[in-house]
Amino acid sequence: MSIFEDLTQDDQDSVRLLLLREEHVFGSDLVLLMLVFNFAAILCQYLSARIAVVTGRDLSQICSEEYDKTTCIFLGVLTELSMIALDLTMILGTAQGLNLIFGADLFTCVFICY
Repeated sequence: MSIFEDLTQDDQDSVRLLLLREEHVFGSDLVLLMLVFNFAAILCQYLSARIAVVTGRDLSQICSEEYDKTTCIFLGVLTELSMIALDLTMILGTAQGLNLIFGADLFTCVFICY
């Protein structure tokens, strides 16, 4: 079941061209934003690796020594929430791609990705 099912072929082509045009216009902004976030993640990984090499301890050990218990719990919960958000966006992005490529139901695509 596709979103274009009830449209004629000419209307389907028009909608696809419109979507491609919008993706071209707004896609570069999203790519730039993704690039900035990826560079921020690379910087965090680099700094964490440098701390591990210099001190011989990982970041969680250093945080548990430097911060109190409530701050460490808050940082742990925040880390878990960010991991959940990352997994969710990966699954939904892949499912949306499968939906657009194959025209399958979105629920089915999520089930396949999971």
